[in-house]
Amino acid sequence: MKEQTPGEVPVVFVSKDINLRIKAAIAGIVSEDYENDRALDDFSLLFTGATELPEDFWERHRDSLRSWSDRGRTSYEVAMREDEDWYPNQYLYMPGEDEVELRVAKIDGGKATLTWSTTSAAASTRCGASARATASRTSRSMP
Repeated sequence: MKEQTPGEVPVVFVSKDINLRIKAAIAGIVSEDYENDRALDDFSLLFTGATELPEDFWERHRDSLRSWSDRGRTSYEVAMREDEDWYPNQYLYMPGEDEVELRVAKIDGGKATLTWSTTSAAASTRCGASARATASRTSRSMP
């Protein structure tokens, strides 16, 4: 590979086998240990799976909001705006006195179906957040 792309792309031999890395070094080939257990140094860069909703979320979606309750679980359908890049199973939360934790159940045709979270999974994924039970909120109507 090194001969096929001289100077263009750095070629490095990567292996867990120390004997092969030693042989590569003797042959003048740059080699490195394969570290599959340490892919990222700063875990704070990883997405938590939870996104904070803006304070005016309900107002922004007032005209496109549809809500219903099925087997004690409240769901909402909202038309997604350009700045809302959600995906299924993502948690959305609004902290504060009227804390809301929702799960994106479905995305279809520019609309998102959101359901009240019945676990504290969303709260526990936020760094430093206190997990509060949300099961009692499932029967609430729109805030």
